[in-house]
Amino acid sequence: MTDIIRVRTVFTGFSGAPGLMTNYFRLTGPGFVVGDAQNAVDRIKDAFTAHHANLPVAFRWTTSGQVDQLKDTNGEVVFSWTATPSTGTGTSSVSGYAPIASGVLIKWQTGAFVGGRRVVGKTFLVPTGNNTTDTDGTLTTGAAAEWNGWAASMLSEGLTGLHMVVWSRPRAARAAGPGGHPAALSARDGSSYPITSGAANDKLCVLTSRRD
Repeated sequence: MTDIIRVRTVFTGFSGAPGLMTNYFRLTGPGFVVGDAQNAVDRIKDAFTAHHANLPVAFRWTTSGQVDQLKDTNGEVVFSWTATPSTGTGTSSVSGYAPIASGVLIKWQTGAFVGGRRVVGKTFLVPTGNNTTDTDGTLTTGAAAEWNGWAASMLSEGLTGLHMVVWSRPRAARAAGPGGHPAALSARDGSSYPITSGAANDKLCVLTSRRD
């Protein structure tokens, strides 16, 4: 069982807003303090501040100062920290958005396996500016470099000892359906794993829900 902290960032300034990005962090050792919560919020701020050239000026991100600490085994919140929130806007010279339901997909890799499958995470940065795509509909070279830089900034721990993680949520038991379909599932505790790398997918994603 490991405690992790949860940081939420809301996206506004476009039709269909708000969007939600949720990130999880854990320490090398036990014992979160309020400074760890602030470090997590600041990590997100620094990433967006350094890498938001593909977001129109109308786009606004706001990272909440309420940082919840929870058990990765069951998702139970055990404490809530208060940090200084952060906010900012895009800086693209192009004011328009790409198609409003599409955007950039960041894939987070781990070295862990659960239930015979590699644990991976995804962040949907939706929507994005209309200067993000090339003539073939994929990310431009510049946009890919910008978002890969954003991913690297999100993973940059510095001296904080704070790892961004993928949380594999707990699973409830399920009886088999008629004729064994769907198959029965056993209960499984949740767990969390440090992210080893992250990169932008070349093709845009389509986000059908505003909940990450």
